Amino acid sequence: MLFLIISAGYFAWPLWSAKETKPLEVTNANPITGLAVRQAGLDLLGTDFVVPGVNIAVKLATDIIDYKEGDNTGSVIYLPEHTIKVTVAGKDYIVAPIATNNGGTGTFVYLVLFEKNGNQFKQVDDEFLGDRIKIEKVETTGDKISATIYDRGTGEPYSAVPTVQKTLTYTIVGGALKLQ
Repeated sequence: MLFLIISAGYFAWPLWSAKETKPLEVTNANPITGLAVRQAGLDLLGTDFVVPGVNIAVKLATDIIDYKEGDNTGSVIYLPEHTIKVTVAGKDYIVAPIATNNGGTGTFVYLVLFEKNGNQFKQVDDEFLGDRIKIEKVETTGDKISATIYDRGTGEPYSAVPTVQKTLTYTIVGGALKLQ
């Protein structure tokens, strides 16, 4: 189980849920989480991810990805076991949860949209899911994408373990994620 070590100390919860069931298109296990990786997750390995807020590109991998450019330092954690493929209006996309830390105490989790261009995928949008949350699952039904997460309740500090389940539903409109 991965516990992030940040300058303020240890986080007491993982970025994923231990209740994960066997996903579709299962291949091998993620070395960070130990959970089974979907084929869509493997398809993004080596793809550029531009870190929101700092605009630094890193190549996605199953290990923790550290970056440093000028005064910007941080880490990226790609969660390929929660990555899904979806086709909308004849276009192929991959939707992936990716966590970033930009040197502070926060671990910011994004749902990132990649569009297929030829044989490669390119990042076209991202939506902020939360700070120091747990990912339960990401799935698709028709043209809807649902991210089930655990967050904290109103007024709870970010140091509290996230226990409030939320499901965020998105559609892809014009190459962008739109919250429903």
